Amino acid sequence: MKPLLLLTFALALGCAGGDKPTDDDDFEVTDDTAGEDTEDTEDTEDPGPTTGPGVLGDETGLEAMCRRYVECGGSYYADAEACIQASYDYWGECTSAKDALNALGECVANVECGEYNPDSYTPSSVGCGDEWSDLGAADC
Repeated sequence: MKPLLLLTFALALGCAGGDKPTDDDDFEVTDDTAGEDTEDTEDTEDPGPTTGPGVLGDETGLEAMCRRYVECGGSYYADAEACIQASYDYWGECTSAKDALNALGECVANVECGEYNPDSYTPSSVGCGDEWSDLGAADC
């Protein structure tokens, strides 16, 4: 039964693509405020979807995979949060499952969107077979 569920999970959960952000993508900081009283403000502007794969900031591998799943056109889950929750609901939230989900996520999030269909692929077909096997062995 578990192999069938693994295949179902593989067909339903996926993600990837693009280039990892570089330092060149950062904005230029100039000292135009010399002598002015300034306060630290949080940037609330939404930069839109990223085009790069991998983990951004404090994003986990699972978060990156589910974010890229949506960005790459996956339609099984309504949004990245639904993808994350479904993953935890199925695999559990113990340390071994979280670690394996994050490792798989980091791998899949580094696959170009055009190299697979996020709604129908197997992780081994995109070069993430070892991580997929480790997830299958995780036991909560």
